[in-house]
Amino acid sequence: MERITTILIVSLTASMLSLPLLYGDEKGGLKEIELSVQGMTSDQSVAKVKSALEAVEGVTSVKVELKEGEVDVHVKKSVDPQKLVSVLEKTGFKAEIEDIEEEFSKERDVKEVELSVQGMTSSESVTRVKNALQAVGGVISMKAEPKEGEVDVHVKKSIDPQKLVSALEKAGFKAKIEDIEDESY
Repeated sequence: MERITTILIVSLTASMLSLPLLYGDEKGGLKEIELSVQGMTSDQSVAKVKSALEAVEGVTSVKVELKEGEVDVHVKKSVDPQKLVSVLEKTGFKAEIEDIEEEFSKERDVKEVELSVQGMTSSESVTRVKNALQAVGGVISMKAEPKEGEVDVHVKKSIDPQKLVSALEKAGFKAKIEDIEDESY
């Protein structure tokens, strides 16, 4: 009985110490970073990718999808997403940030803007689209679907969606607002 109690106490203490890792840092939570990773061909490469990312300070979880070539990483908000790309490149993989999703408090003041974008046909054009949208203040996250010609953008409610269209047109794309959904709760 004494051994079971000791194990339980050690286990509970370890769980309590990991709470800040699970729920973020004092700056307010976590964010999820979706990466596309080229060069993963086996379970060994999956283990290598996972190990390299888990070694980065502030990473709380890593999920690797070998067939899709995707990695979802939960990190503290203070972690620079580009650091994850650099770590993977040093490990021998080519990586690119596909999406960054901020996890918010319950007091969200956000809307989702669905855009149709013409001319988004290559990974370079997807990068140009993302860079143009990131330059608009108030953009929280985005996900590009080049095959469908769509981009879903989460922005602060105060942002005029037409600014997103204008930014894309300045970058050489034809864009149109398809839908706006209020996500406040």
